[in-house]
Amino acid sequence: MLNYYLETPKWDSFKIQIPAHQVLVLGKIGDTFEVTYTSIFTGEQSVEEGEITPLSQADVFNGISLRIGKKNVLRGNLPSIECFEFQINAKMLGERYFEGITQANLIYVYEYIMSKKIVYVEWEHFIEGKILDLDCCYDVACDIEQAQKVIRKVYQSIKYEKKKYVKDPYLRETNTGIEFSERQRQKPTSPNLRIYYKGAEMENKPVLYPNKNNRKTYGEFNEVYFKGMHHPIIRLERNFKNKDHFRYEKLNVETLNDIFNLDLQHLKNIMLTSVKKYYIDTQVRLRSDLELGPVEYLLSVLIDEKIRDGADILYWNSICDGYGGGYTQKSRLKNKIKSFVDRPEYKEIVASNNAVGEVWKKLGLE
Repeated sequence: MLNYYLETPKWDSFKIQIPAHQVLVLGKIGDTFEVTYTSIFTGEQSVEEGEITPLSQADVFNGISLRIGKKNVLRGNLPSIECFEFQINAKMLGERYFEGITQANLIYVYEYIMSKKIVYVEWEHFIEGKILDLDCCYDVACDIEQAQKVIRKVYQSIKYEKKKYVKDPYLRETNTGIEFSERQRQKPTSPNLRIYYKGAEMENKPVLYPNKNNRKTYGEFNEVYFKGMHHPIIRLERNFKNKDHFRYEKLNVETLNDIFNLDLQHLKNIMLTSVKKYYIDTQVRLRSDLELGPVEYLLSVLIDEKIRDGADILYWNSICDGYGGGYTQKSRLKNKIKSFVDRPEYKEIVASNNAVGEVWKKLGLE
């Protein structure tokens, strides 16, 4: 059985910057690689420093993309220097992909890049490259049905004031997940996070070959290295954009070598608390009902959970109609449920649930 290295933080991708004088450009340039100048930024202005910079597509092979760009870097009042920027990703490990990039297997990533003979960098300069735009991931065993339920529940639990940062989730078998904050517009207090079903992504992710008449393939990497197998895991992925994000989360990193010296428990704590900390409501939602007796309080909690799980007005009506008590008892039950449905914190959730219920009804499923 394939080892997915579950429930541990792993480095999935990042960018490194290496001064141009430490990089030798080899003869394979032409139509496979262009050196392009992109935006100028300063080391002092971290917002500009963290801008996601378009990189030239240097090479695509077996679903693995290698991108390299060149830029001017200003550091405070010092003269600007030219840097090459490399986009590194765990797919360069091939069949070791699910290990994530570690100190032990980084050499394979380095050898993969050097094997393309586009540029050459000494190993010592490579590992001391400046790091930015890190993606850390955390995998958990999960099937597609469970993943869809998780995504739906997460979306229903988003804090009202954070809704503007989150797009509607995608809940198809070919693409199941949710993303928090746009990658380029994120802030330390609203970081870019993704939760998605890795099995679907591995089987359906497109890869474009720009130098071969824009040929596009789907799931090519998975086919080449894993024989197209289905991977039953769900992935939590978090981006650390720049030094502001590093500092905010107390991550002492500057060079590539630094990311392998971080406290793994601290990194795991960050990964497992980020969604709750920044986006979803995990507080006890029934603080106004503390005077209820134990049975009524438990009922309140169950109604709350059912609303957030998608119960619409048709569902509640059927529950009340199925009760065998008298008119007064049914009325009391309906009023109890209505007292929850009418609460401000549930208004938007219930409206969404009711919209789904209408479709359900129109499809003859009532």
